Amino acid sequence: MKYFRRYIQASASVAVFAIMLTAAISSVTAEGRDYVYTHGGAGIAEPYKTTTWDISGIGELDRIQRRKAPQYRVYQDPSQKVVSLSEIVDERCLRYHTDSIGTRWISEETSLVGIAPDSLCYTNVFDASNLISGLQNGSGSTPQPGNPTEITYTAHGRYCNNAFITEQGVYSCAAHAYGHIILESDTIDAIMTVESRRYIADLSLRPIALPMDAIRDSLEEYTVTRYRWYSAAHPGLPIAVQTDISSRYVPDNTNIAAISALYSIAPESIRELRISANKDNAEKIAANIEARYNAGDIILSINPRMAFDLKIGISNLIGIPYYNNVLHIATSAETREITIPKLPILPSGRYILGLGIASSSEISNKQYIIVP
Repeated sequence: MKYFRRYIQASASVAVFAIMLTAAISSVTAEGRDYVYTHGGAGIAEPYKTTTWDISGIGELDRIQRRKAPQYRVYQDPSQKVVSLSEIVDERCLRYHTDSIGTRWISEETSLVGIAPDSLCYTNVFDASNLISGLQNGSGSTPQPGNPTEITYTAHGRYCNNAFITEQGVYSCAAHAYGHIILESDTIDAIMTVESRRYIADLSLRPIALPMDAIRDSLEEYTVTRYRWYSAAHPGLPIAVQTDISSRYVPDNTNIAAISALYSIAPESIRELRISANKDNAEKIAANIEARYNAGDIILSINPRMAFDLKIGISNLIGIPYYNNVLHIATSAETREITIPKLPILPSGRYILGLGIASSSEISNKQYIIVP
């Protein structure tokens, strides 16, 4: 048991991992966004008790510390349509499989230890895009915490290819909260999810019979809770991850140890994600605007789920410009109509209306306007 305790304590900074479903993985890798976790520090105390998470105090990791920061590897088998995701943190690798049924934890590995659950430990909290679908589809709703999914599990493994490791406990996961991450000079919307393993474990030179209830009172109970924060503007990989590890002696409920560690991508990278996502979302809104001509006015039908500046251009079919303007669009949860201001009198004929966001040179939406 002493050897096992040293194994747990030596890996106490096993702090963080992340998993996302196939769609989320594809969105990140397709756009070339490879997150680099450059900052870290002590974890946030009891993050489940708040919806405002302050990470402004964490510092930049040095070269050696960055070797232990999160890294992600994604593998896909086209023939089986299975995605395998590995997350490596503090020289510890956690593996997951995503298939048509869902995502499940399949193993945990280090240079000395390998362990795999005997049970099907499915997790449903890593598809962050679904958590904020209410915001993306314009309903204006706020994602609500989900009820934890709890699974009683057992796991077996080996230590140095010699001793046997056995775990028995409860695996749980939930989408916990929608709130805000505080940076040094900014605040961003974020989703937090929670995943936890609470278990007893033993290390021996021969396999332990299950269930372990007969020896439970002589063991320590470990709790490993993992928090992940996703940008509400661009849910893909987590922008920050934290693991809390604690242990207690079962017979007298004495707390033995507690460690918390947090990693995040650089604050400027978090801001860039939001800026990029806001631009993408604004372009989608502009692309879906419908226009109609009515008695000298051009009326735009728009569902502005976010505020942005809309550029408007009107020209005839040979390119002669008649109108150019930038109009600020305020946020609204419902579709509304906006009359283009200060529109000149247009002679009878056909015109091209071009719409786009002011921060881009691209035109997101072109429509024909007929003036009788």
